Amino acid sequence: MKLENLLRQLFPDAKFNPNDPDLGIGAFPEWDSLGNLNFLMFVEETYGVRFSVDDMAELKTLKSIKEKLSTFGFQA
Repeated sequence: MKLENLLRQLFPDAKFNPNDPDLGIGAFPEWDSLGNLNFLMFVEETYGVRFSVDDMAELKTLKSIKEKLSTFGFQA
């Protein structure tokens, strides 16, 4: 599943451009630090992966999350 689709599931009322290369935390009001934690946990659950504590602190954009998922062998 594409990360953009996961964002839409978790934040159904949010308005964002899925093609924005800088799409990340703060892109819309719901995607704050708590929203980011919830999103990362949703990504973990969906893909069956676990991010380290350091990853959780650093993964703040769709691009960085996609890059991290690629290290697990996923194309997000």
